[in-house]
Amino acid sequence: MKVAKLCLGLITFVLWFIVSFYSCAQMMSDMGNGVTESTGAVGILSSIFVLIAGIVAIAARSSRGGAIATTILYAIVVLIEVTSNSDMLGVFAFIFGCFGLVFFISIFTQKYKKSTLS
Repeated sequence: MKVAKLCLGLITFVLWFIVSFYSCAQMMSDMGNGVTESTGAVGILSSIFVLIAGIVAIAARSSRGGAIATTILYAIVVLIEVTSNSDMLGVFAFIFGCFGLVFFISIFTQKYKKSTLS
């Protein structure tokens, strides 16, 4: 499960780049057309949470707290992207929802070391 979490963290970085680039291009397009409501700003906000989720997924792949934090971050990303009006962000919401589901399942199935605090 640790390897799967590492792979999902690395895939998250690639998708972060794609979401960020798409959102910046959408913002520029909206500014050029004089549109006041922009889905690009929503994409930038969600890409920040995606970046944080990717970092936590890689750094804390062997801890239960890291899995919980990553699940919450992916849930926030899904909520942000589902409420936007963009079809493309809906696709990313589905992908990140699947990632969050994997981390949620790992909370209960992965064997974690007991912490020995004295």
